Amino acid sequence: GGIGVIVRAMISFPRIEEVQRNARLALSYLAWSTVNEVAIEGIGFMDGTSSSLNSESSRSGAGRFLVELFIKRMRDECSQIPIVTTGTIVAIVDVLRRFSHSEAVLSGAFETLFDLLMNVENLVSIVATGGIDVIVDAMRNFPQSEKIQSEACAALGVLAVDNNVDVSIASAGGIGLIVDAVRRFPSSDGIKAAAILPLFALAMNPDIQESVATAGGIDMIVTAICATPPSENSFQCEILAKLAANANNQVLIATAGGIDFIVTAMRAFPESERVQKNACEALWYLASNALNKEGFRALGGVEAMESAFVTFQDLRKFRVL
Repeated sequence: GGIGVIVRAMISFPRIEEVQRNARLALSYLAWSTVNEVAIEGIGFMDGTSSSLNSESSRSGAGRFLVELFIKRMRDECSQIPIVTTGTIVAIVDVLRRFSHSEAVLSGAFETLFDLLMNVENLVSIVATGGIDVIVDAMRNFPQSEKIQSEACAALGVLAVDNNVDVSIASAGGIGLIVDAVRRFPSSDGIKAAAILPLFALAMNPDIQESVATAGGIDMIVTAICATPPSENSFQCEILAKLAANANNQVLIATAGGIDFIVTAMRAFPESERVQKNACEALWYLASNALNKEGFRALGGVEAMESAFVTFQDLRKFRVL
């Protein structure tokens, strides 16, 4: 009955810091046993911890306790599936909401949230419980925290892959916040890497692409692609082709080095039908813009495409007139 006594003590003495601190410490140790963890949750640990939230001085500690319990659960084998049914997703989103101004608590909660997103069922539940809004709010509340910005961008990146979620991210102001994070930390490779995935995913939606471009996201995507060596197995040329289909992006892509990158990729992988097809399509769009024609010819675009036509005759439909 020790767990029940601890929880009742937390509820009975919500403003006594020593009681709350020792109770959370005791429950934290006990929770490392799976049997005890279930008992803690079943007997009302959320009620006990919620009571401690009434004490301003103990809020941060209560939040950290919740996060520790969730992280422990995530480390248990095959633990992701039952999380939807036990209400832990609701609890973790609630932690993000309650502690929206505590960097220490948010950081740990984001790590748990990212683990949860690896399961599709959990992803749907996180969105349904308001997860997008709390992630975006954290980015607004901690603009100078590189860790929060990076973790939030990573979480939005996983969410944005779902076509049903990307509009919600855009509506919540996520696009501007992601772009701002990259600009605010120009030397942070971690934020750049975390931000590119959601920008990629959001830009692939024609209804959102203009908003991504207006915020400066297209420029960041193209710059990121051109800063890396061409890869046969990547989606580099395919992404550039899809972006180049929008006339508003064509000059921007060329200015950022897109034509040079595409030609380099074609020369590097002359036998790859995938690379050649996407590259030819991208160049066809880019060369259709009068402002890009001179650069297209000067950078070897004509020769690269003609070479591709010899190997893959079906690609001749992309011949630039």
